[in-house]
Amino acid sequence: MREVESAMAALQRAEVGLAQAYIRAPKAGQVLAVPTRVGEKIGDNGIVELGATDRMVAVLEVYQTDVGRVRVGQPATVVGQAFAGEVRGVVSEVGLQVRSQEVASNEPGENLDRRVVRVKVRLDADGSRRVAALTNLQIQGRIAVSGT
Repeated sequence: MREVESAMAALQRAEVGLAQAYIRAPKAGQVLAVPTRVGEKIGDNGIVELGATDRMVAVLEVYQTDVGRVRVGQPATVVGQAFAGEVRGVVSEVGLQVRSQEVASNEPGENLDRRVVRVKVRLDADGSRRVAALTNLQIQGRIAVSGT
């Protein structure tokens, strides 16, 4: 009887160990990158990078002189060299910080210290499907503000 109890306890420990070996995502999404491999210590970058590619967001850098005309809910369009045509969306967030621009066009004489505010545009379902495989793509956007 003692051997059976010992074997049952060992089985229970093994089942707990197996359950702890599985990695479960906190939410549904597309695996974008796997920075950690089997046997490696988990670093600051985590195990995987997940993206909600069914709800894509474009981040636009809007000049500080223009951001006062941008409001949540305004329609926007996005274009990029990696996809044909334009993708539509709606402004979902206007940032609160003015910062130096991160994206440059590499045009001669360009002012590289322009001050911008990040504006997020939530793409519609069709647009999200079209660009789901293009995370971190450099794009250009246009926001329809009143009076333009």
